[in-house]
Parts: sequence; C-alpha cells; structure tokens
Amino acid sequence: MLAELVTPGSRVLDLGCGDGVLLELVASRGGVGVGIDCSAAELALARQAGATVVRAEAAALPLRAGSFDLVLSHLAFSVMDDAEAVVAQIDRVLAAPGCFAAVVGGGPALPASTGRQPDRQIDGEPDRQDQPTEDGFEVFLSLLGEALTGRARCRLGDRRAGRPEGWRALWHARGYQVTWERHAIDLSGTLDEVWLTLASAYDMTLLSPEQTQGLARRFAEECGRRFAERIPVTMVVWRAMAERG
Repeated sequence: MLAELVTPGSRVLDLGCGDGVLLELVASRGGVGVGIDCSAAELALARQAGATVVRAEAAALPLRAGSFDLVLSHLAFSVMDDAEAVVAQIDRVLAAPGCFAAVVGGGPALPASTGRQPDRQIDGEPDRQDQPTEDGFEVFLSLLGEALTGRARCRLGDRRAGRPEGWRALWHARGYQVTWERHAIDLSGTLDEVWLTLASAYDMTLLSPEQTQGLARRFAEECGRRFAERIPVTMVVWRAMAERG
C-alpha cells in the first residue's frame, strides 16, 4: 500500500521505520530511502539489512527542509504523540509537490450482522462484502475486553492521527488534500498463526503471564467451538494520504 507510491529516484523518508522492511521495498522500486525511528534495537536490525537510518523523534527531525519527495509511515504515525508537531516536521522536509502517506488502523472488519457502524467514515459507507458474519478477531477482542474489565486501556498517540476528520484538521490548513482508502487484509490461519498475530495487540501488555495463558486457552476453546481448522480473521486498515501540489 505504501511502497507502490515509490517511483525510481524518488527521495523517501520512512517515519517510524522499525527494522527496515519498508525501506527494503522502497529500494526494490528504485527509491532512495532514509529511515527514522527512536528504537536503537530496531535501527540496529535495519542497518544490518543495509538501510540508511537515523535515531530521532518524528517531532524533531534532524533533516534538511525540502529534502524528500515522499514521506511514509506504516502503523506508526497514529501512535505518535503531538500530531501537530509531527505534521509540521513532515511539511518542512517535504519538497513541493509532496505526499505523506500512512497506513493507520489495524482493527477488525465489523460483521454486518451486528448492526454496528465503523467509527470512521471513508468516502461514504465502506464496502461490507469482505466482512464475515463471524470472525476470530471479534472473538479475541471480546475475550480481551473481559480480561481487562475494570482497568485502564492503552491509549497511544494523538487521536486525530487515526481519523479522517483529524487528518483534515491537521493538513487542510497547510494546503494539503486528504484521501483515505479502506483495505481489508485476510489474516486467517491456524490457531497458532492467528494467536501470534492477535496477541501482538498493545493491550496484551497489560496482562500478567498467567492472565495471558488463560486468555490463550479461552481463545482456543472458543475457536474450536466456532470454527474449523482454519480460523477466519480479517483486519481493516486505511491508507491515508495528504498531498500538495
């Protein structure tokens, strides 16, 4: 979703680059990539893969103005604090015309049978044809919610960074046009594969090892009762873009 925006020779900044997987994709498409992250351990992995990376905060980029044609961020921008400061830095380092694109979200595809509506509206009502009537993601979230009853949940980032109306508030005043695209990703698999994916949720860090083991057992029992060997899991993300001429 992000790498396909890269053209040969384009100068690309990966904001929150982690271990450098996106930078590898940028290079494979002929782009010249630089990665920024605040994790020394992740950056060490990126350097081992040959990426050019810098340890820095997104709200204080040590980079020249107008030095990039494209800024990308995969599931990182929406968990960054002080979105206005980050947006100001992105705007500063982008050349004109320039584009900032981020993958945000990571939630379940809401079954149409529940009657619930998505908390984000992207260019009208999202297509629900790819949404199953029963999904392992929903089972997991229900059990996790029970396990976390009565305690505070993880609240990461600036709320505006994960919502289209927030993006419009952050970017329109700077002369950017904002578009959001919904993408449903099939993460179905065996019990072990699905658990490995879903158990990476931030809120899982709030559980003790014993509680985590208990949740894993209950999830296995529920999946065994509801599904066959392959457990259906659909995750919805959005590719959000802010472009200026």
